[in-house]
Amino acid sequence: RSQTVFLGGLSLLSLAFIFGTPLYALLYYGLPFINQLHTPFRWVFPLSLCVAVLAGFGGDYLGQQGLEIGDWRLGTRSKSLISNLQSLFFLRAKPTFVTFFAALLVWGGSAALLGLAGSWVVYGRLQPLIERVLLSMALAADAFPNAQAFYSYLFPQFLQLGVVVIGCGVVLRVSQGKNGRFFPHLAALLLILDLFLINRGFHAAVDPALLSYEPPLVHWLRQQPGPWRLTTFDSQGQKPLNANAGWLFGFEDVRGYDSIIPKQFANYMAAIEPQNELLFNRIQPVANWESLNSPLLDVLNVKYIITQETVELPKLQQVWQEGNLRVYENLAVAPRAYTLPQTQTAVVPDPLTAMTTQYDPRNYVVVERGEWSGEGNSLLPTPHSPLPYTPATITSYRNIEVWVDTAVNEPSWLILNDSYAPGWKAFLRPFGGEEADEREVEIIRVNGNFRGILLDEPGQWTVRYRYSPRSFQLGGLISFMGAILLAFGFIVGGWRRYVRSDGQLSATHSVIKNSGAPMLLNLFNKLIDFAFAAFYLRLLGPADAGSYSFAIATAIIFEILSNFGLNILIVRDVAQAKDRASSYLLNTTVLRLFTSGVALLPVIAFVIGSRFFANPISNPELLALALIIIGMLFSGMSQGVTGLFYVFEQAEIPAAMTTVTTLLKVGFGVLVLLLGFGFVGLAAVSIVVNLITLAVLGRLAFGRFPLSGPWRVDWSLQRQMVGKGFPLMLIHLLQTVFISVDVVILRFLNGSEVVGWYNSAYKWFNALQIVPSFFTLALFPIISRAIHENMATAQRMYR
Repeated sequence: RSQTVFLGGLSLLSLAFIFGTPLYALLYYGLPFINQLHTPFRWVFPLSLCVAVLAGFGGDYLGQQGLEIGDWRLGTRSKSLISNLQSLFFLRAKPTFVTFFAALLVWGGSAALLGLAGSWVVYGRLQPLIERVLLSMALAADAFPNAQAFYSYLFPQFLQLGVVVIGCGVVLRVSQGKNGRFFPHLAALLLILDLFLINRGFHAAVDPALLSYEPPLVHWLRQQPGPWRLTTFDSQGQKPLNANAGWLFGFEDVRGYDSIIPKQFANYMAAIEPQNELLFNRIQPVANWESLNSPLLDVLNVKYIITQETVELPKLQQVWQEGNLRVYENLAVAPRAYTLPQTQTAVVPDPLTAMTTQYDPRNYVVVERGEWSGEGNSLLPTPHSPLPYTPATITSYRNIEVWVDTAVNEPSWLILNDSYAPGWKAFLRPFGGEEADEREVEIIRVNGNFRGILLDEPGQWTVRYRYSPRSFQLGGLISFMGAILLAFGFIVGGWRRYVRSDGQLSATHSVIKNSGAPMLLNLFNKLIDFAFAAFYLRLLGPADAGSYSFAIATAIIFEILSNFGLNILIVRDVAQAKDRASSYLLNTTVLRLFTSGVALLPVIAFVIGSRFFANPISNPELLALALIIIGMLFSGMSQGVTGLFYVFEQAEIPAAMTTVTTLLKVGFGVLVLLLGFGFVGLAAVSIVVNLITLAVLGRLAFGRFPLSGPWRVDWSLQRQMVGKGFPLMLIHLLQTVFISVDVVILRFLNGSEVVGWYNSAYKWFNALQIVPSFFTLALFPIISRAIHENMATAQRMYR
């Protein structure tokens, strides 16, 4: 019922929005950007969805009713006239809401058909009324030459409507009788008939050869060197080369017909002349000849104006004509890319007004106040005399990447006359340089719409513009995570269905189960890590990503010293005597707290010693290191709990939890990055995620394993653990130092940026370490138990 109410309410709202009732104002003025969507008719899509779902609900309901006709029969002696009329009205069915609605449809549709037939018979008398209706409808008189054409068009529409309405009533009536089993089939046939009547002749067949036809105008335009843009001059509504038609041939048209038009561009075009077609989702052609003189049209790189009219302006020269169709070349057009000295900068509150009243954008760079960090430069003079621009050379031009070469003799602006958007980035390198010589430079919105960068030194330069919006990266990551979640769900579901831990598995099967799941899921986790690393590397940049990697590599030393081999020790010893699980879990946790305090000492010494290097540890790196260490304290405790799952040969559970942890890390990580907390925020995320992991694994362990006690601190046992754990810790430490010391060395020798690039590539190598480590960990409790029970069996198993 709640779904029906929701869908019914949404249907009514959609209808209200479609027909432009005052309710649409709630969207138009209440939600951001909706005032740029002049398309209320698109609410027909949610309306169609709601109606389809509600129809499905209704079909299910009717299919379950199957009411019998009963005694409601016409002409029965015991019935009065009123009863007979009632039976006739209800189509000889028992009076219910459904049969009442069916009767209304049948009799209403029949009345409509009779009325339609009557109108045809007495059309002469009705013609004045039909004509008044035609004239009262907005723009209807433009579509129909007279009342007879209007009537002829509507007659078959109402005829089809009447037939379908009667059909709906008949189908509803059948659903309530003895033949109710035929209801779904009749409903499907009626739906097919309705769709056929609606769409018959709508999808016209067109010869695809028309797409290969090249009109003479298009042929001529394609021969002109670019890049350039075009528009049309149309003061009489003749619509030569209508908007969007040029896109078929690859032309860049400043007009357009689209549901979403950037406000920035719409405002720019409105500064040339009022945009009266925005309500129809259009950037209009130039309608006033005075607008053709606008310098804003020149810097928009509009080189050709197509028209069916004669235009006499000094800046326009006719270059092509066929019949009444003419093409004028704009002799004052600005190139797509050019430079102007920095001294020609004008910082103003309203660039569009300033460009139409004071500063010609061909001679000045107009910047809106507050958009450029250099606007407060006291050495920046107020521009006074115009200077001509110097064209720059575009060497490559694609939708998402543009290359420009230029040479300047003083600090200058390079202006690319393409629309500014936040997703664009610019990279500057010396002319002839390599990618390693690039540095990113800020793109400023200049002249109200375009992309400008400041070349702060004289010389020859190459600029690479690249479109790489954060929203696209985030969307890609979200889509990838969605696919990962689906795959994870299938893996967990399949594992629970086909792999059962009933305590009867052989040693071989146990190793396969307890190594296969962790290996598969951890490879899965690495895929997630790669995607997230690609995201945060782009967001943070190589330097901050390198600082984050360095903080992790340093904290790993703390983790190894604080764990002190206890992760392996609890698996080895408890596998031999599972009744000691409670005691080992408590005492390893207490011992970790002590070893963590000891492990802090070398880390503190390392931090102090780094002050004597050329690249000491920065304050953000130090804060990130402290947060990661706190997170690793909880991580160490959860690893102790994880060891119990290996002891009881249920390694798939902590492996699955690791995947959940990775997903949480990515989710929280994206949030803190978007909030601007950087790699320090990522470090803080580790605390939250490790706390959640510890809580969940602890809850699962206490619910699955015999951990009833005794719960007491055994100092003797802890002394034994220190002696047994030291060699295990030392082996782990040496292995880790061998693998991770390169990050520390690179950090102090070459800085964080090099570490960022290096660690991104190194992740692929780390992924390969999963297979042997998890296979060994799965085998470890089985061999340990075999050594305790029978050495010969253990030796044979090892071989």
